[in-house]
Amino acid sequence: MLDSLLSNHQSRIAWLIGLLTGMIAFTFQVIGFDLSYYPGDLGDGRLNLYFLEHGFQYICGNVKSYWNAPFMYPEPNVIAYSDNLLGTLPFYAAFRFMGMELYTAYQCWYILLSALNYGCAFLLFKHLFKNPWAAALGAFVFAFSLSMFSQMSHAQTFARFPIPLAFLMALKYSETIKVKYFIYALLILVYQIYCGIYLGFLLAIPLGIFLFIALLRNTIQNAESILNVKHLVGLVSGCALALLTLFPLLYPYTQRKIDPDPSHYQSILHSIPEIQSYLISHPGTLFWNFLSNKPNGMEAWWDHQLFVGFIALICMAITPLVLAYQFAQQSQNREKIIATVMLIATGLITGLIFLKFNQHTLYTWIYYLPGFSAMRSLTRIINIEILFFALSVSYIATQLLKKKVKTNFFIFSILVLILVCDNYVSADSVQREKIAAAEKRTLAIAPHYKKIPMNSVVSYEPDSMDAPIYAYQIDAMLLSQQFGMRTINAYTATSPTEFSMFWKSPNATSRNYWLSKNDIDFDTLYVIRSAEKLERIAAEEFRNFNPAAEERRLIEIQMNIMRKDEKWIQSIEAKAKEKGISLDSMLYLDAKWLLEQDKP
Repeated sequence: MLDSLLSNHQSRIAWLIGLLTGMIAFTFQVIGFDLSYYPGDLGDGRLNLYFLEHGFQYICGNVKSYWNAPFMYPEPNVIAYSDNLLGTLPFYAAFRFMGMELYTAYQCWYILLSALNYGCAFLLFKHLFKNPWAAALGAFVFAFSLSMFSQMSHAQTFARFPIPLAFLMALKYSETIKVKYFIYALLILVYQIYCGIYLGFLLAIPLGIFLFIALLRNTIQNAESILNVKHLVGLVSGCALALLTLFPLLYPYTQRKIDPDPSHYQSILHSIPEIQSYLISHPGTLFWNFLSNKPNGMEAWWDHQLFVGFIALICMAITPLVLAYQFAQQSQNREKIIATVMLIATGLITGLIFLKFNQHTLYTWIYYLPGFSAMRSLTRIINIEILFFALSVSYIATQLLKKKVKTNFFIFSILVLILVCDNYVSADSVQREKIAAAEKRTLAIAPHYKKIPMNSVVSYEPDSMDAPIYAYQIDAMLLSQQFGMRTINAYTATSPTEFSMFWKSPNATSRNYWLSKNDIDFDTLYVIRSAEKLERIAAEEFRNFNPAAEERRLIEIQMNIMRKDEKWIQSIEAKAKEKGISLDSMLYLDAKWLLEQDKP
């Protein structure tokens, strides 16, 4: 009976076992089986929730402008300072329309994305290897890898399901030379950019490499099919359609673009993975905690926890060797493995591009492509590279799963268990926050917001803080969103220089400095300082504020701080001598430069 059941439903059974196992061992380790947690921290975790809720409120007609969200008031186009999650907004909105509260909808959004990541990878590997058991193992690695725990604070990386779909379409284009699949691949790439700009741009590199290899190979084998006018017009039309579809999303970001600059490049160089990065594990594993120690001299090392597990690492190491052996042995039947060869080659080239050796990297050339200069965290390439690690697992599994269906089932079950043990991370080590604790943060000051008229401008300037500043900034954003108000508070990937003082220290001086630099359209500002303190401040205070005088005062304060530091003043003396200017002039320039820096 088991043989009959497995034979008739092996695809469904393999898919379901892999999915349920991954959900239990990964997804619900994050949000808890009692659904008491949300993924991420008090910063990015809640910021992405704000963006999703903002989109939902816009759909409902409660917000007039999508891009001009009511935070960092009165700065326009503020959504373009960060990722936006537009591609997956419909999923979140659907849960909200069902009547779910914010955090519950956020959790369901995360669960759905986990399932889609697994399901779409399963489709790719099943098409490639024609083996549902091997496909389920590869899909498990893609969706539930140990390396993904290092991405938990970046909810904009959760939606990875378009990645395998894009390669599935590119693979079908390579196999059939039908332009429609080329166009589908590009449109899915565009959709990935809508889901998350980071991953979309990073995906463009390996997808472009694969399509180039496919075009080159097919041109050599069948030039007439590739170089005819109809086919070439189709390719050009597909590119034009993709760019046209992308324009509504990227146009607002062109107003925030960061032009390629050597100094900016140096500031992001530390985020490019090194070989060592793939041997740094997230803590809380069953076997790999000895790989989770902080490496010497590595900045933001927690983002470099890219260890994909022993099984995936070994499979990626031996897959090129096995493919080379099979390619040499199967001189008459190489077409069966050529697609796998092309994909693995794409993965290896991509890994080499996004790899740093002693401050040298091929990514230097990618940095100067349009859009890439705005990226600050290149370790997120693991979200793309994990597809190739998963592919290698699926490929090696096909070499083991070639016997009877019943035998395959038992081997598959053992391999699933091994993968779970290899990738398991304890719940206590997962980056997540209790929903009750996050909601409690805003309970004390929420009554103030209830008293304030809707659409008013509010500034949350706490008298005391026992958490990072960004937590209070997002508290204010979420409360203002809940009660339909505009707020000066903000937390974004970047911000205007004039806002950096308020970001670092939300108080009257920094707030007045920020507002004096902008045109304002209100008469009264409501300032909340604690559960007991709510102030009403007339706008005349900001209009009469002298930013130039305040800037001079702040520079003088900074200069006095620097004068009291012996090592600091010695360094400034050396720079003054090198530039041939007075010590006071150099001191002034350094103090001014420090005050003009954006938030970290």
